[in-house]
Amino acid sequence: MNINEILKTEESKKNFLIGLVFLAKVDGNIDETEKYFFLNAAEGLQLSEESQNAVNLSWSQEIMSELKFENNREKLFFLMQGIQLSNIDNSYSDKERSFIYKVASDLAISNESVERIEAWVEEGIKWQNEGIKLLDLEG
Repeated sequence: MNINEILKTEESKKNFLIGLVFLAKVDGNIDETEKYFFLNAAEGLQLSEESQNAVNLSWSQEIMSELKFENNREKLFFLMQGIQLSNIDNSYSDKERSFIYKVASDLAISNESVERIEAWVEEGIKWQNEGIKLLDLEG
């Protein structure tokens, strides 16, 4: 999936990153590598300086503004990426999960859709872990 084929507007790309910043902040552990990652992502998405500043500012904001996306495809893509990002450390915390469900509700996405995405991510993690085990077959 190419992000630029799904998120087509500056506003959608900016909101995508702002939402992910707030998700990253949910656990309370913010390190500089996360901030650097999002700065690079904003540049990679070719966001304007104004949008990059908005993403940067979101690290210090307490309340996330409403995320606006063009359509359900963009909303679901945000949720997919958010759930995958939450699982990157093999730990999808209750705080992260609550955040995802709250945002999904705000975006008018059903719990059933979120549950399907969660199952897809979980299946992907299992698949990846099985691949890692294959590396030890001959050892």
